[in-house]
Amino acid sequence: MTAEPPTGPDPADGPLDPFDDDVPLAAGTHDDDLLRTPSRSSRLLSSFIDLMAAYLVINVLDAIVIVAAVHPGKKLTSTQQREELVAFVVAALLVAVGFVVLEHYTGRSLGRRLLRLRLVTKNGQRPTIGQLSLRYLVMVLFTIFVLALFAVPLGTLIVLFALGSAAVQPMRRNVFDMVTGTRVVSDAG
Repeated sequence: MTAEPPTGPDPADGPLDPFDDDVPLAAGTHDDDLLRTPSRSSRLLSSFIDLMAAYLVINVLDAIVIVAAVHPGKKLTSTQQREELVAFVVAALLVAVGFVVLEHYTGRSLGRRLLRLRLVTKNGQRPTIGQLSLRYLVMVLFTIFVLALFAVPLGTLIVLFALGSAAVQPMRRNVFDMVTGTRVVSDAG
C-alpha cells in the first residue's frame, strides 16, 4: 500500500484567513486545525475588555439621561425610577447595536481586536448581521433578566459565569456562542 499525500492547504503558503472565501475548510474532526482555538486567558481577557467597555458606555449614557431627567440631589419618585430603568435598558440595547455594527464592519469587537481574536460561524465564515444581532440581543436580555431576578452582586456573578464558561469549554465557546452557532478563533499562531 502506498501512502496518499495529505490533502488540504500547503503550510508554505502562510496562515489562512478564515474570512477569505477561497479558504478550504477541512471536513470532519480536523476543522480545529484550520481555525485556531484561543487560549483561555486571551478569551477571558477579550470578554472582560468588551464587558468593561460596554459597562462604561452604558453608565455614561444612563448618567446623561438621569442628569437630564432628574434634578441632582433629589430623591427619585417611582415614575422617575421606572424612567431610569427604561433609560438603562435603552442604553444597553444601544450598546448592543453598537457592538453589532462594530463587528459587522470591522469583524471584531474591541477586546477581540486587542487580543487578535475574531468571531466566526461554525464553518469559519464571518457571522451575518442576523447572527450578531441575535448574539447581542440574547446577551442583553440575559443580563437584564438575571440582574432583575437576582440582586446585582449575584446577578453580576451569573453573567460573569456565562461569559467565563468559555474558559472550560474545549473550543472556548461561551453560552452566547452556543446559542448563536459562533465561536472565537485566534489569529495569533
